[in-house]
Amino acid sequence: MLTHGIYAIFGSDEDDCIHREKLAERCKARITRKPRKCGNTVLGVAFLFLNLLKLNYMSKRTKIFFDTEFTGLHQKTNLISIGLISECGKTFYAELTDYDKSQIDDWLQENVIANLQHDHNDDEFFYCHNGNILCTGDSVKVKFELTKWLSQFESVEMWSDCLSYDWVLFNQLFGHAFNIPKNVYYIPFDICTLFHVKGVDPDINREEFSNMKEESQKHNALWDAKVIRECFVKLQGLS
Repeated sequence: MLTHGIYAIFGSDEDDCIHREKLAERCKARITRKPRKCGNTVLGVAFLFLNLLKLNYMSKRTKIFFDTEFTGLHQKTNLISIGLISECGKTFYAELTDYDKSQIDDWLQENVIANLQHDHNDDEFFYCHNGNILCTGDSVKVKFELTKWLSQFESVEMWSDCLSYDWVLFNQLFGHAFNIPKNVYYIPFDICTLFHVKGVDPDINREEFSNMKEESQKHNALWDAKVIRECFVKLQGLS
C-alpha cells in the first residue's frame, strides 16, 4: 500500500496502472499458490495410513470359535477336550489322554466323558479329512497338532462362549500366554459380552438361540464350538 501511495503522488497515471496490474498478479499468485506441507499435515497423513494398515490387518484375522471341556470349576482343573471351528467351517477336535481321571465325578462322566468320540484304547489317534482334524493324545501331542492346524491361517482371533476357563485352558495347553502361536491375537473375545451388547440376556440357552437343538451332542467341545459360531452369526444380524 505504501508503494501504491508513492506511485500515486510522484508517478504518472500509466505508471500507476502498471503497478496496479503487477500488484493484482502478485495477489492472485499468492491465492492460487499450493499450500506448503507442514508437519501437522504429514503427521496426519501418516496417522491415517497407519490406521488403514491396522484396519486391513484386522480384516485379515480369521475368527476361530472354540470350546473346552475340563474336569471341574476349580483351580486344579484339567483339560479333557478342545474343539475349534473357523468362520469358514474348518474344524479341529482333540481329546486328551493325560487329564487327571480322579477328578471325574458322576456329572462329568454322564455329560462329558460319555460324549467323547474316541474310546481311548489307543494312546494316540489322528485323522484328517479336507483339513478337518480329529485326534487324541497327551497335551504335548495335542499342542503340536493344534499349532500346525492354526498355522494355515495368517492371523486369527479366538472367540469363546465364556472366557473364564476356556481362554485360561487354551493358554495352559501351550505352557503360558507368551507361548501361544504367534498368529493368534493375544486379546480373546466372547459371545457372552456380545449377547449383552446386543441387548440379549447372556444367560439365554445357546442351543435354542442358534436353533441347534441336538441335546445328545451338548458338552462335546466341537459341537459347542459350532453352537458358539452360530450364535455369533445370528447376533451379528441384530441391530
